[in-house]
Amino acid sequence: MSLEEQIKTILTENPGQLAKEIASKLGVDKKQVNSLLYGRLRVQFVQDKNYRWWPPEQKGTATKIDDVQRFANTPLSLLARYYLACLGQDDIGQISVFARDSYGNPDYVTLNQLPVGGLDALFQEAEPAGLLNKMHQAKRNLRRSELPDQKRLQ
Repeated sequence: MSLEEQIKTILTENPGQLAKEIASKLGVDKKQVNSLLYGRLRVQFVQDKNYRWWPPEQKGTATKIDDVQRFANTPLSLLARYYLACLGQDDIGQISVFARDSYGNPDYVTLNQLPVGGLDALFQEAEPAGLLNKMHQAKRNLRRSELPDQKRLQ
């Protein structure tokens, strides 16, 4: 049975669980569970304000699927939801990162105002563009490190 199916079964039989609890029951990393719950299973399960996952028809859910789907998928709304999810994870003690890298450079960018011209205008500025390049480089390095040794040599 796939991980997706196992998560569906757990939440159908015993709704209202944290991703951490589901991961513990399945013996997998919480990131894998969150990836599916925020990805492919997002329309099948909803999360309440305490970060517990429920089938939408269950009583006790704070939102219904219609509420989740009515939000616009504009760059600003996606960014806001991302930051809210980060704050939620930070609030329950699941995130731990350094504010500065090993060279003393900040691993974040301070925005003085919201980008009026969309995200493209934001990345014309030096600091946000530098952070974006740093993220792309880290992603490329991660892909290279995941390759088997024999493919890396070719």
